Amino acid sequence: PCRRSLPDLEPAAFSFNGPQGMCPACQGLGHRLAVDPARVVADPEATIAGGALRPWATAMARRAGWVYRYAMAVAKAFAVPLDVPWKRLPKAARDCVLFGKGAGEIVVPWGDKKSEGIWRTTYRGLVPSIERRFFEARSEGAKRRFADYIVEAVCRDCDGTRLREESR
Repeated sequence: PCRRSLPDLEPAAFSFNGPQGMCPACQGLGHRLAVDPARVVADPEATIAGGALRPWATAMARRAGWVYRYAMAVAKAFAVPLDVPWKRLPKAARDCVLFGKGAGEIVVPWGDKKSEGIWRTTYRGLVPSIERRFFEARSEGAKRRFADYIVEAVCRDCDGTRLREESR
């Protein structure tokens, strides 16, 4: 019925001190470095077009550039209004923008005087994008660019229990 298999039960499966029982996301610590969504939202009173989201604020003010076109594609694809204060957006819209919940493919136009086109990609949310870019950064400068968003937080996968899902 549930079509789920579990490893043989043994005492080690119930300990966060070993790989059989520890949460793989936090290695059994119960916490990990993660993006704090409150640090992504600069001003909940502002609109997205007005700079509510720190990673997009400069591009939205300039109304130009790759980040601007990307943000516009997200808004268009998921019907997220850019002129409504962030705190008044429906929770589903905020979750879509921040975490990619309910999201999918976006089409981002690009071009200049010489050429133009579209780029299709899957939108996964600002928070996962910042986390990925922080952890995959190869230079200290790149890490510093995203470090302001990072905090030590309770592990989202195990909710701080330190155990893998099967063991819980």
